Amino acid sequence: MKFDVEKVLDAGFASVKGYIDRGFAAVEHRLARVERLHEEATAQRIAVLEAEVKSQTAIKPRVRVPAGSSS
Repeated sequence: MKFDVEKVLDAGFASVKGYIDRGFAAVEHRLARVERLHEEATAQRIAVLEAEVKSQTAIKPRVRVPAGSSS
């Protein structure tokens, strides 16, 4: 029985490459999820800030004080 070192090394490298590829795929999947969640959170923050600015800058009715009043 002849032992083929090259075939064994190729199989080992292929196995390691597969492990690394699966690891990168998992990282890319998680990164995409984090980016999506970040975009959603940013959009929510912007909406809250816009609503706050709108409520602070809304025209509020003035109460007229009759002339001669002590208010």
